[in-house]
Amino acid sequence: MRFELGDVMVDGLSDTTALADEEIQAAIDTYPKSWKRAKLMLLESLCRRFSYEVNTKTGPLTLELQERAKLWREDYEKLKRNNEAKRWTGSKYVKKHVMPNVRAQSNGESAFRFFTEHIKEHALYLLDEPENSLAADLQLQLSQFIADTARFYHCQFIIATHSPFLLAMEHCRIYDLDTIPVTVKPWTALKHVRTYFEFFEQHREEF
Repeated sequence: MRFELGDVMVDGLSDTTALADEEIQAAIDTYPKSWKRAKLMLLESLCRRFSYEVNTKTGPLTLELQERAKLWREDYEKLKRNNEAKRWTGSKYVKKHVMPNVRAQSNGESAFRFFTEHIKEHALYLLDEPENSLAADLQLQLSQFIADTARFYHCQFIIATHSPFLLAMEHCRIYDLDTIPVTVKPWTALKHVRTYFEFFEQHREEF
């Protein structure tokens, strides 16, 4: 746990730690089934302890903890968000963390904005019907955003979707899970896409 926290210097070992063994054991005993919650408890203790004075003495040594305190704070905030995201529903998490004008946007717009503002490079994203609650024009924007992210940020996406706007993206491999066995198909051959096509064909004269 100490190495996980960064609460020890390899050369100095116990003389360079900020937490006592009893504090670490107390956190583990408090959350015996959750390593991350125990770590969050310890990070909170570290951040509170060094929020003002980050240089301290342990025995004969003077510890320069400025950089370590900064990393602890960043690690704490990241782990806290991670735990919140798991504990809350997606909509509650988005409502708390997106910009204040979320009330002026639909749930789908808020989720779209949150996702596009927090994308990371070289990451793998699993999306379950991201088109939900998105109007057609936003689905097109999402499609372009995913394509650009894959190209320029080198991200990969695994997407479960019924949106023809997402299915029509170039360079995608589409698996039809409605067939047994599962087969790879062009998006235009999918049953529900054909249903859209046939509907618009029947109403062609109305456009």
